[in-house]
Amino acid sequence: MLNYATKTTGQLSAAEIGQLGELFEAAFQRPFPEDILRRKYSGSCLGHSFHSLMYDDNRIVGAFSAIPARYRFFGKPVLFAPTADLMIAQSYRGPVKRLQILSQGLFDQLREAGIAFVFACLREEMKMVHQAVSQWRPVGKVFYYVAPINAAARMVLRLAPAACGAGKWPIEKINDEQFRNYRYRIFPVSYKTVPLPGGGAVYTTELFYPIEGLPPRIRLGLLLDVWPLDASTFNCAVAEIRRREPRLHFLAYQGRLPFRPREMFRAPARFEKKAWFVAGRILRDDLVDERIFDIAHWNINLSNGDLV
Repeated sequence: MLNYATKTTGQLSAAEIGQLGELFEAAFQRPFPEDILRRKYSGSCLGHSFHSLMYDDNRIVGAFSAIPARYRFFGKPVLFAPTADLMIAQSYRGPVKRLQILSQGLFDQLREAGIAFVFACLREEMKMVHQAVSQWRPVGKVFYYVAPINAAARMVLRLAPAACGAGKWPIEKINDEQFRNYRYRIFPVSYKTVPLPGGGAVYTTELFYPIEGLPPRIRLGLLLDVWPLDASTFNCAVAEIRRREPRLHFLAYQGRLPFRPREMFRAPARFEKKAWFVAGRILRDDLVDERIFDIAHWNINLSNGDLV
């Protein structure tokens, strides 16, 4: 008989930690070593994450987790929780009720902990699942922007003057030392910081999990974050990374920019294998309101999740 429970990371036994790693590897066909699991879940701003678990005879066969993070919502500090690692063992998939119980258990746990909003950046098919099963609502689509780096790659791009102007971000993570120490120590890869006047950027040329469909001969860098996110700082970041990394073929950024970068173009929809969307659900309407469902209010990029 299946049973369900919610726990924080510190409440998980050593056996349950191992079972979560095994379930992840079976579900996603990717490694999830214990040291990465512990850094990912235990290094958050609260020192733990939240886990909704499905058991069969005391063994975890389903899980849905969320990692708390500090955000600002129109000037007010609040706690959001990006979700992570929704997974159900192959032989237990099918009944929607199981996913509903897992989801509702997690959301109730988050609400009780003071989390205002639960969300994720999702492929379209999972966005539809969450809308139907978990009462999530779409926030908006995010895009990939690409800058060819070396001479051969640059032939695909016709440069145009950059649009001026800076975005104003009523909704964004609190990008302080605590966040950076946590976020860029999850995976055993090198994240490089670019100091810029009044801000900075973080990028990597290494990936712990390979990007599906990327040809092995292509050397890709990922620009995870730029702060403050305005046209001038963004353009300076791209120019400096291009200077530092001449062997790269391309530099990519995922997000939604209110300006046109000087040396990047937005990947056309026809080149997207699958589109990405931000979606989520308000858990505490005393802390946030309907403005959260307008992507124009958000500063969101790869730093907000756990993909790379």
